[in-house]
Amino acid sequence: MKSVLIVGTQGWNQLEPKDYADFITAVKGALEAEVQVGNNVREPAAEVEVVANPQEAEAHLRSGRRINSVVFVSRGEQEHAERLAKMFPRTRMTILTGLIPDGLVVWVSKHWIGSSDSIREHVLD
Repeated sequence: MKSVLIVGTQGWNQLEPKDYADFITAVKGALEAEVQVGNNVREPAAEVEVVANPQEAEAHLRSGRRINSVVFVSRGEQEHAERLAKMFPRTRMTILTGLIPDGLVVWVSKHWIGSSDSIREHVLD
């Protein structure tokens, strides 16, 4: 089973604290949802832990425990995410944001585009 850390630091003040908490709960739930792993065998897709800040995430990464992915829920954590990505290149760093940076290249996985609405949202908005 994969291991994921969600960094709960709030960012750009676009959401209220309760909205951040609800968003983190939704992301955690999606990552912990059961998936098929064999014939009639289902298990959670990932073991997920929410940490308070990037420093706590770094401590977990340094502990030697295999962490597959670290998810940041604010664009305000970009600097921390990039620093950790350089320090731990085998761990995927993901930033979830409602504010796409202006003037920069936006990378979107083809696997994330599931509908015409999604394509328009990522390309046109």
